[in-house]
Amino acid sequence: MIRILLGQRGVLSRSALAAVLSRQPDLRVVAELDGLDDLTGTTARERPRVAVLDAGLPGTAPIGEVCHDLQRVVPACRPLVMLDRGSAGGPSRQLLPLTPWLGLIATDAAPAD
Repeated sequence: MIRILLGQRGVLSRSALAAVLSRQPDLRVVAELDGLDDLTGTTARERPRVAVLDAGLPGTAPIGEVCHDLQRVVPACRPLVMLDRGSAGGPSRQLLPLTPWLGLIATDAAPAD
């Protein structure tokens, strides 16, 4: 069973993604967040294997810093960060040093990409 944490803006899209993922027998969504401020604590408590994160999530620290904290606190959890191609400059520069520990995907990527 792969445990997943979802951190995504918008309750409708986050809930829809959780519902789709939960239909798979080997996937389980263990937490849903709408911001970065509780990410490290929730991840430490729920112990997901994957954290699917929207790069635009609000929080007091930038996504790159939060992912650094995540790596330190829960090294077994691998983030998959979703980036908007139009605003990928800032967050992607913060996150590139963490690859291949984390994955990056564009929000407009086709399933075959």
